[in-house]
Order: sequence, then C-alpha cells, then structure tokens
Amino acid sequence: MLITADGTSHRMRLDVALQTIEPMLIELRQLQQPSTQQPPPVMLNKHCPSCAFKEGCYAKAKEIDHLSLIQGMSKHEIEHQHKKGIFTVTQYAYTFRARRPRKNAQGKRIIKYHHALKALAITSGQIYIVHKPEVELSEHVIFLDVEGIPDQDLYYLIGLVIIRGSSTEQVSLWADGKAQEETIWKQFLDLLRAFESFTLLHYGSYETEFIERMSRKYADTNDTFIKKIKQNTLNLLSLIYANIYFPTYSNGLKDIGKYLGAKWSSDEASGLQSLVWRYKWEETKNDEFKQNLLTYNIEDCLATHVVAQAIINGLLRNEGDSQRNYLLAEDIKTDSKKKRFQDTKFGRVPELCG
Repeated sequence: MLITADGTSHRMRLDVALQTIEPMLIELRQLQQPSTQQPPPVMLNKHCPSCAFKEGCYAKAKEIDHLSLIQGMSKHEIEHQHKKGIFTVTQYAYTFRARRPRKNAQGKRIIKYHHALKALAITSGQIYIVHKPEVELSEHVIFLDVEGIPDQDLYYLIGLVIIRGSSTEQVSLWADGKAQEETIWKQFLDLLRAFESFTLLHYGSYETEFIERMSRKYADTNDTFIKKIKQNTLNLLSLIYANIYFPTYSNGLKDIGKYLGAKWSSDEASGLQSLVWRYKWEETKNDEFKQNLLTYNIEDCLATHVVAQAIINGLLRNEGDSQRNYLLAEDIKTDSKKKRFQDTKFGRVPELCG
C-alpha cells in the first residue's frame, strides 16, 4: 500500500516489477552485511537531487571525475565505457570523433546526442556547435515559466517576462488552489491576446505540457487562438539538445544559465524545492514561502532570457571566425589536442530585442 501526499492510498503489485526490484534488494542486503567495509560505488542518477547524501556523492564523483557526472548517460553506457578502460570524463573526452551527419529517407537530419562531445566541452571549457538551428522571432518576445504540483494535477503559478523594445515587464499569475487554476489560465490567454504577434519562449517540456493540458481542460483545443499559441511557442532546450554543447554537466536551465551569468536569489532554488515551499505555504499561509516561489519563478524566466540571448543573438549569429565564441564540432581534429583544450571565453552577448 502506497499513500501519496494528498492522503490517497494506492495498491501496488510488486510481482509485476519483481525483475527490477529483486536486484536492488540483493544489493541492499549485501550492503547490510557486517563484512562490508567499503561504501557503495559512486553512480549519480536522476534521483540524486532528492537524496540526503547527494552532496557527499557528488563531491566523490567530482574527485574521481566519474562518468556519471554527465547527466543523461545511462548506467549501461557507463559500464560499457568501463569495459573499454574509460573511467573518467577527461578520458571520455578524447574518444569523440566528428562524423558527417546522417539523414533519413526523407532527407531530414538524424539527431543524435554525443555524450563524448559533452565530455570534451566540459574538459576544455569550450562551447561546441554541431548544427545551427534556424530561429525566427516575432516583434514581441515573452518568456514563460510555470510551477505546478503533479500529485494534485494543479498548476498554481504562471510567470512571464515580456520584452517590449527596450523595456521589460514581469507578470506573476498566482492560484491559491484548484478553484483559481482556470482563472489564471484565462488571465494568461487575455495577456497574450493583447499582442498581434508574439513568440513564447520557455525551457523544457513542462510548459508545452501545461499549454496542452490546460487547453484540453478549459478551452477547445481547436480554438484558433490556442493553435496560434502552440505555433508561436518555442522550447529553447530543443535548440540546444544535440546541437549546442555547453561546458556543463547537464543541459538543465540552472547549469547553462549559471554558466552564462544568470543568478538565483536562493542557492537551494530548484523544482523540487519549489514543491517544498508550496506545501509549507499551504500549511502555514506564510507569505515568505509564497514570495520565495514568486521570486524563483521569475528568476527562471530571466534565466531563460539570458540563455536565449546567448543562443539566438550570440552563437547562432556569430559568423566571424576571428570573433567566434565557440568551435564547430566538424572542425575538431583528432590529431590536434591543442585546439581541443584551448582557453576561450564566451564574451558579451548583444540584447535579444531592441
């Protein structure tokens, strides 16, 4: 029996997941044996952010330059590299070989993510570009970030940073509970209707899912304006993935944003921490927790703005070889390690609008 945060009980059939659970139980029993003197081997994964021992494990991984520092590398792939004698990010960086991009039967480029190139970017401190996606922005650019509680099927905060020429406007739409969710959705739509043309930029798939689910719940998905929103929405992460490799261990907004100069007021700010703040606000109605959420949400919008500036007005328009702040992956020479590890800086990025 599993009881979730909303107090609902759920029955689980463990026999269905026996093949997955049994190896874990065997490993846990081995760790409980008195004869076990050594701590378990380091292997960072997607569950680390919610673990009480994350700082210790991360410090150990950094100390040994472990491959699991590169987020997105599966345990299977890491073990495969271990069998080839590659145990560190630095070693892995030397395995990258630039190849001509493949295309499918329709002539469309096959997108493949290269973890080895990510390792090279981290080791060299250099940005690498495999492919330059084409981007067209409208006159008005709006940055979107949404907060929600998956267990309650609730979206409670819509944050927007609106660029109007040289001015910037910040908007926060807050819902105390489920009853106000439709209200902030309609406020969101009314705000967008004020623009004849716009480009809605966000980071990651969460906002795409938000628009899709809310349009099904509170509007007709065939509505002309809903279609316009979907057509004018751009996920910045889709531009980065497999195209642009930053010298960061992940493609998360926090990692890339901080690399490019974005800042957050709270060091513990994260999607997981936002759930903690929300639950504490629901219990106490303390405005401090609400303000933490409002600040974190807007700062995510501002960080998305910073990343957009760097990508769209920086990397994708920086053509001069003498002034480039990146390297093209196709230019990497396997017999030249000097070019791989040259020390360069990203440089100042021009304003996105205005």
